[in-house]
Amino acid sequence: MKRIFFLLFSLLTIAVFPQNMDYAHMVLNNLGSEAFKGRGFVDGGDKIAANFIKKQLDSLGVKPFNDSYFQHFTLTVNTFPTKIFLSVGGKELIPGKDFLIDNHSGTAHGDFPVVTVKLSELENAKSQKLNKSFVLLQDDIKNKKSAKAVQFVIYKNYLNAAGYILLEKKLVNEPSQEALEYAILKIKNDAVSLPIKTITIDVENKFLKDYETQNIFGYIPGNIDSFIVFSAHYDHLGKMGKRATFYGANDNGSGVTMVLNLADYFAHHKPHYSICLMFFSGEEEGLLGSFYAVTHPIFDLKKIKFLFNLDMVGTGQEGIQIVNSTIFKKEMALLEKINDKNHYLKQIKKRGSAANSDHYPFYAKGVPSFFIYTLGGSKQYHNIYDKPNQLSLFAFKNLEKLLIAFEEGY
Repeated sequence: MKRIFFLLFSLLTIAVFPQNMDYAHMVLNNLGSEAFKGRGFVDGGDKIAANFIKKQLDSLGVKPFNDSYFQHFTLTVNTFPTKIFLSVGGKELIPGKDFLIDNHSGTAHGDFPVVTVKLSELENAKSQKLNKSFVLLQDDIKNKKSAKAVQFVIYKNYLNAAGYILLEKKLVNEPSQEALEYAILKIKNDAVSLPIKTITIDVENKFLKDYETQNIFGYIPGNIDSFIVFSAHYDHLGKMGKRATFYGANDNGSGVTMVLNLADYFAHHKPHYSICLMFFSGEEEGLLGSFYAVTHPIFDLKKIKFLFNLDMVGTGQEGIQIVNSTIFKKEMALLEKINDKNHYLKQIKKRGSAANSDHYPFYAKGVPSFFIYTLGGSKQYHNIYDKPNQLSLFAFKNLEKLLIAFEEGY
């Protein structure tokens, strides 16, 4: 029998309970601040963030599992903690703004000539001696196969070059769990004039093997000993050198903020189901924290009634999209019913399964789950501009109301 009473009660409760947006802004502004080092693995940014989240859970009265909020595990990641310098044709470029060091890169120091190689002329270039030159690789073919060919050339060092340069319209940073013996540079195409003849580079990587990080778990007891889970990854890309910080406000300070706001609500309004809050590290490196969580569960995963993973929920002008919504139709229908009644969100778009966030390891283990992200607004992603002041939090209040209503009406 459906819990109609609880659904009606939840709608009345939400109507009179003011969403704590002051708390939300405090959390988001902290997570996206310089002091948190981009929540990565340079200067212990992940630990700064983890201790902040732990403090919030403790202050809200959220209970830890097994006397600790933390679940420690190790990962491997390539980092650039020290000074990064790049000069192109005598002009110094600004890290993050004008260029990025590809995270697969190793150490590189010195002055290098630059040789431009077109992808269509690759075989001719292979006969050249390029071991003391950087190669500016130009994709003059522009198709799906050529994009894969570029990746093969630079990551397998097909030309036996001292390093590689790619010109990019947008600079997007991606982490790596390996370190090559040469450097790969991504330079914004409007930051330099062609042709590039010489570069001066000073880059040193630090390869972290078996770096200890942590997931964070807490729970709020309900009337029933099974869980509705709200999860988010708190890690981001950290720092590149001393001048480039990847703040990760939307990805995923916004999701952490939502989960903590839900914790604030349920700490003051006893839930029907017990509420579990999960915060994962290592998501950017390939969902490492959530995969560890399902292979080392802190409780029987069969006790999870439903899991909501929140990742990049800092906008919402165009509504939300829900991964797995075509699979778990009953739960999707309930969300749609609540939204149709209250007009919380402009739209709820459906999407099938995808291994694109921390819901996936749970889903692969048979846990019913959704991954929710907002649509519209800021497009900043994996760059230095994903800051709290870029986020409208347009749908934040209403998405929280929708999730609360789901728990109380499920």
